[in-house]
Amino acid sequence: MDDRRIVQALHDIARKGVPDDMNLNPEIRARLGAAGRRAARSRGSWAAIAVAAMLALAAATFAAVQILQPYLDPGLQAASEADLVTPINEARTVEGVTVVLEYAYADANRISLGMSSIGRAPQNIQYRFDDIHLHTADGTELPIIFGGGGGGAGGGGSPTELADYQFRQDYSFDAQAIPGIIDAPPETLSLTLDITVNRVTMDPAVIEAGGSGGGTGGGGGSEAGTGEMSPIGGETVEALGVLSWDFTLPLIPARIAEVNQTVTDAASGITITLDRVIVTPSLVRAGLCFDPVDAATRPQVSLTVDGQAIPLDSSEIGIAGWTGERPVGCIGTQVTRSLYEAGEDWQITITGLERHLAHSAGVGGGTDSVEGFISVDPQMIEPVRARVETELSAAGIDATVEVADNQIVIRAGVEARDALPGVVERATTDVTTGEWSFNFTLPPR
Repeated sequence: MDDRRIVQALHDIARKGVPDDMNLNPEIRARLGAAGRRAARSRGSWAAIAVAAMLALAAATFAAVQILQPYLDPGLQAASEADLVTPINEARTVEGVTVVLEYAYADANRISLGMSSIGRAPQNIQYRFDDIHLHTADGTELPIIFGGGGGGAGGGGSPTELADYQFRQDYSFDAQAIPGIIDAPPETLSLTLDITVNRVTMDPAVIEAGGSGGGTGGGGGSEAGTGEMSPIGGETVEALGVLSWDFTLPLIPARIAEVNQTVTDAASGITITLDRVIVTPSLVRAGLCFDPVDAATRPQVSLTVDGQAIPLDSSEIGIAGWTGERPVGCIGTQVTRSLYEAGEDWQITITGLERHLAHSAGVGGGTDSVEGFISVDPQMIEPVRARVETELSAAGIDATVEVADNQIVIRAGVEARDALPGVVERATTDVTTGEWSFNFTLPPR
């Protein structure tokens, strides 16, 4: 595999937890996937950055297993370093393609696992995992809350020359979809994972026209809770078959605080109720309800435990699922941080509410240029384009901005590579500032 291979990042931060009228996940998956894969085929391309999801994936080794998620998933990293992750290392093969289920982990908030495949194939053929399903022994299916991955073969697009390929995908599933897992958790979980292995054959003429390189990326959770991604022009996708694994994991129970506090910010007039907080070794989840209900958006959060501030990166905070039937105006939120061993005196402060103006956004490029892609509703094209141009000017970036098919495309020189992701994020995010503080006791485990 040559140095032009790409690890493509596509993370879905809890699209299953987004209120129904906000759930644009199918659009995000289709458009972000297409934009990212287009960037992957540019000559010498570097990793696409999924700004809408604000998460990137890169392979790293922790404890006894290799985990893709942890660079911006310190909760899973901490669980691995504490030897709470179970090595699986079981291989399954279909049509000559071998897939290894490397590891799995389960607590009352989420179940995480990672899969990989290594082999040789013609340069115009790649493989990926789609239609991913995880269910319990009684048939309860667990939706994906975030995950993805990628990889590929190096160089060219020849249908006759062979190249090494390597790709992997890592996913986290919503454990709270299992009845009783919070209040009466079992000691173990018996699970079945089913995935479809797809062969993606690319038209050499299309590859030649768009440049060589890269691999396809995995998608985030779909509306049906799968990691399926649609093909784009020049691709033929063939399902090789379904692979299955049955395995049992120890389940780590949660620390739970029933908070039920309501705070109104005087300046904005927005009222937020913190329902309850659920803490496990890999994740913190909480329920938030808003008045007015249309204020229910992604929160900016600060956290203090026993009087000590806990630094949080914005990429660690996202939308999560809701246990049971979600009331109107309520969302789940999550922090991918390990605070299971933290103290009992907690303060959660919400300092802002973020509203994203784009369906999806990303940045990618080659050795001599960089491109940003923003997909929006038709009525938002001009407002977002104006914001993009303002942010480009403020950042001192010389770039062209074009619109095609409800997508804003930004093209700049490679010197803008580090600055352009921030431009795209700021141009596509509105923030309502305020202060909502909640003080409570988290019972010991």
